[in-house]
Amino acid sequence: MSWAKRFAVLIAAIASVLSVSAVNSPAAHAAVYNSCSIDGCSDAASANSTWSDLGYPTARSW
Repeated sequence: MSWAKRFAVLIAAIASVLSVSAVNSPAAHAAVYNSCSIDGCSDAASANSTWSDLGYPTARSW
């Protein structure tokens, strides 16, 4: 196998490993949710609570 083909196989393998790890990574969780001191945190929490109660949109064209 030529060096170009080996290099292509190597790049494909690395891309495959990286894409699998990105897909399987856990969702982010904010452990410091109640201690946020940035402007807008309470508004964001309120909006999240409202959408949670109503049900999040499942499509772009509501």
